[in-house]
Parts: sequence; C-alpha cells; structure tokens
Amino acid sequence: MSGRASARHRTPSPRSRRTNHESMSKPEPQRSSPTSAETAQRFAAADSEAFALVHERFNPGLESMFRRRSRGDRALCDDLTQQVWALVWRAVCERRYDPKRAAVSTFIYAVAHNIWRRHLQHESRGPSPAVERDGGSPSAAALLSQAELLDALRACLHQKDGSNALTDEERAILIGAAHGRSERALAAELNCAASTVHARRQSAIAKVRRCLKLKGFSPESVEQIAADLE
Repeated sequence: MSGRASARHRTPSPRSRRTNHESMSKPEPQRSSPTSAETAQRFAAADSEAFALVHERFNPGLESMFRRRSRGDRALCDDLTQQVWALVWRAVCERRYDPKRAAVSTFIYAVAHNIWRRHLQHESRGPSPAVERDGGSPSAAALLSQAELLDALRACLHQKDGSNALTDEERAILIGAAHGRSERALAAELNCAASTVHARRQSAIAKVRRCLKLKGFSPESVEQIAADLE
C-alpha cells in the first residue's frame, strides 16, 4: 500500500485529554450528538471529528460486549475492539457506510458482529481462504445487509402484537442470555426452574426465526441469528 493510501486508512486517534486546569478554565465547545443525522453524514464522509464523537459514544459499549463474550479476557477484548474501529474507519474511507440504510450504532455493531464471528472461526478451524485473501474485510453490501438484519432483529424482539410477539419474560431471557447470564442465573432472577428458562428461550428463538422470515430475510441469515441466540 502506498504512503498516501496508508495514511487515508489510518484510524484517527481518540481526541487527546485536557489537563484538569484546562478543563476548568475553558468552557466545553458545543458538540453534535454522536447519533444526529448531521454527525452520521459527516461520519459517512470519513470526517475525523465525527469519527471521534462516535468513538467516544460507542467504544465503552463495544468493550463491555467483548468483555462479556470473551469472559473477561482483557487482552482479547482490547484487540477485538481495536479491530472494529480499524475496520469501521476503513469502511467509511471507502464509502461503504450509507446512513440512509443503517444507523451509525447499527453499522458499528454489525462490524463488531463480523469481527466476533471471524474470531470464533479462527479459534475453531483457522481463517478461511476467503478471509486470508481479502484480510477479512466484508463488502459494503455485506456490512449493510448485516446492519439491516440487526435492525430487524431489534424490531422482532420488541414486537408487541401478533403470534410472533415475545412475552416480557421471553424477551428478558433472550436479552439476559445475550449479556452472558446463564440459564441457571436467569432462573434464580425469575424465580423459576432452569428447565423453564431453557424452554422459554427456545420458544423466543422460534418466534424470532419466524419473524425474520416474514420480513424477507434469507434462511441462511435467519439461521445465523438463531445460532447466535442459542
């Protein structure tokens, strides 16, 4: 890669911290919300200030997610989080993010989902030839498709009407499991048997599967999400 291309894809450093004296003596400038439409447009155009705002807003959540999934492996958590931001920055530099198709948050977590799946694949059987050829960087279509799938999953989880609507307990079980809590721990919280939690979790997954199919997602995408919820 040439020096110019390398610089273009270099992830911006998080904004430097002020000293306590500077923070007290200078008023904070008015900043855009990391989730505003204006910030999303600037972020999509690879604006470094917008990227810093988004990084500040979503980095703690990414670290928390990877910490749960890696069972507290701090080094792995840091490595995966850095991979996410490097790929996000590369994606916006290459105009692979369209704010009209996905929210900034959904896009970032779609990238994180891909990074986590790639890690699991590497751990289980090593990187596939396709991943080795392209460095594991998914296409714009793949990233946006993943973002749309995550948006649809969120809608299915919070659907209130119809035969595929989750009960409050089913929703709590799926969300709790996604945050790393065991069925035994959830059973204690809900004051029921672990076998009951398992049955309701399976019922919830079946409803999500049907909901996503009705939204037109491919069987492969639906089964990918269902496997992640297992």
